[in-house]
Amino acid sequence: MKTTIKLLAMAIAVTALISGCGEGSKEKSEEAEPAGSVTIMCPSYSASALTDYWKEEKPELDLEVKTYPEEQYYTILKTQLATGSAADILDIQLGYAGPNGVEELGQAGYLEPLYDVPEGYPEDNPEHLLISDGKVYGKSSVRMMLGLAYNKKLFEQFQLEVPACWEDFTACCERFQAEGIRPLVTGGKDATVFQYGVYQIAANRLYPESPEYDQELREGKARFTDPGTWDEILALYLSLFRDGYMGDDYLRLKNTEAQEMFASGGAAMIITTSLSYSSMLLPEAEEDFGFIPLPANRRDDPVCVSESLIGGFGVYSGSPHKEVLTEKMREFYDNLTFQDLGRHAFAEEKYWDCPVYAFCNQGWKNEVEVVMENKIREYLAGGMKGDITEITEAMQAELVK
Repeated sequence: MKTTIKLLAMAIAVTALISGCGEGSKEKSEEAEPAGSVTIMCPSYSASALTDYWKEEKPELDLEVKTYPEEQYYTILKTQLATGSAADILDIQLGYAGPNGVEELGQAGYLEPLYDVPEGYPEDNPEHLLISDGKVYGKSSVRMMLGLAYNKKLFEQFQLEVPACWEDFTACCERFQAEGIRPLVTGGKDATVFQYGVYQIAANRLYPESPEYDQELREGKARFTDPGTWDEILALYLSLFRDGYMGDDYLRLKNTEAQEMFASGGAAMIITTSLSYSSMLLPEAEEDFGFIPLPANRRDDPVCVSESLIGGFGVYSGSPHKEVLTEKMREFYDNLTFQDLGRHAFAEEKYWDCPVYAFCNQGWKNEVEVVMENKIREYLAGGMKGDITEITEAMQAELVK
């Protein structure tokens, strides 16, 4: 999820990348190695595994790894692409997912294609290709979903059932709050976390009725400002802050701090990703916690899941080493083991067949999700005295600019 929703997810994608490439053919490796250093630019959560790989598995390569906080990564990426000075290998995402979405980067000529999409390739993308305009620029290595992690012991202590709809969910929040237990925690200092709840609400309230909504947005048949759509989605999400369920420090906490607070029992629930859920808990502690879809559905409707493939790495078309690196990426993808960490990450089988909708930002052109995140942060920082339409208007303006 970039903001497709990536964070710790891309650390897994990078692990797959670095473990998928073997030594290859020794006879041609010395001839094929690029002269000079090869640069890889990525968000900071990818750095350690990637650096370890090049040091231990490919010491013959002179690699420079440039890492940045996620939001800074996008800013630098845009500047470098515009000036023709990008790194040789770039962190990229599926669809239109933000400044590094493969759809727009590929069409703009910023990425070197690995090969053409095979003739007759199915629309359901069984090989998890990262495609733009009929070209393949990489493959996804992981399927990720969003959900709600909860503390089983706290639910048992107060004899609360696992919520099955929005009304039950907010009732649990109210009960915990009344008992002096923090209901929810989030690390709003990292604005990307705001997507996690918003996308799940949209998956339950908008996309079941309008499954082609993202295409309609791109064609101008729908707008973020249409009444009864994103105004209601955002109002539901922001009510969790307005009603005090998120505490009063949500803009001061980093995502890692929020995760630590939840894992140590400081909050009853956290809205998170399947990959982050797995990483924040020690194996021996997992029996004390559960993971379910955020029950943003109405009481009489089925709960739906927000789930998508996430991205990987692409070769910058302006790289002087693009021929060599393209070949290396083909070799990697030929040996890639896909990790399906989707709905089966839910411990209860009843969630495995829930309706699924992709992360919203993969269908949004330009930087709509970045604008949305920043506007949500502004709204919260202002004491929630503003108008939600300021958020939807900014999202629409970004979409059509």
